[in-house]
Amino acid sequence: MSEAADIDTSTPQAAPDAGASAAAATQTASFLESMTAEATASATPSDAAPVVPAADGRPEGVPEKFWDAEKKAIRTDDVLKSYTALEQRMRDGGAPPKDVTGYAFEPPEELKDISLDPERTEDFKKFCHGLGLTNKQYQGVMERYLGTIGDIAEQAMQYQHDECAAALKAVWKNDADIRKNVGLALKAFNALADEDIKAELPRLGNNPALLRILAKVGAEMQEDTATVAQHVQQPEDLSALMKHPAYFNEQHPEHERIKAKVRAHFEAQEKLNAKRAA
Repeated sequence: MSEAADIDTSTPQAAPDAGASAAAATQTASFLESMTAEATASATPSDAAPVVPAADGRPEGVPEKFWDAEKKAIRTDDVLKSYTALEQRMRDGGAPPKDVTGYAFEPPEELKDISLDPERTEDFKKFCHGLGLTNKQYQGVMERYLGTIGDIAEQAMQYQHDECAAALKAVWKNDADIRKNVGLALKAFNALADEDIKAELPRLGNNPALLRILAKVGAEMQEDTATVAQHVQQPEDLSALMKHPAYFNEQHPEHERIKAKVRAHFEAQEKLNAKRAA
């Protein structure tokens, strides 16, 4: 065999690079390891705050309510009770929904007729979500709130009623005047208001300024009716006028006067009937 055959012509193996191995090692450090390393490197023995146990020997992180200072031991029974209560609470109420779309209100039968404003309801959901309420808690709050609306509305109406009465007593000094003017106001309201507005009487009827205006209108209507009624003749009087010789005799000196009275009667009767119908 020749010397050439003894020579190894394969590519020589490269020697391990120590620097590359070190770099690879540092690149595989986890986030936790790197943060711990930085904290350890930056802290000096003088900087590190010593862990000082509680005066009763309670380990760090153990709440005082779970520590038996006399026995120097954790109250395991109390820990289990607390965990059981928390588990029950989570089971009953659950956790807050991820967002406001997780809130769903199912009104009870007695509240099904109440209409909710979508925009205000959405704002209230955001408020509840900010408080961390569960859907069960949201349901309870809504039921309680809507259940009090009727009482609140009734109290508000009573307050407005009392305020209106006080304001009118300052203008109409005695009960007789109040009854009289309120009657005139109601008469004007019924005569002038359309049917859809008449349905608003429970609300409008507590407005003292409106009642004062309507009372004046009612008084004027009453005066007009009285004036018109003066021209209405009694049946026997009307019959006597129409039988008078002057009524059909244009040459009679009383013709114009008698005819005018008869005409005034029918015009007044027509206006009076219209007012009564209104």
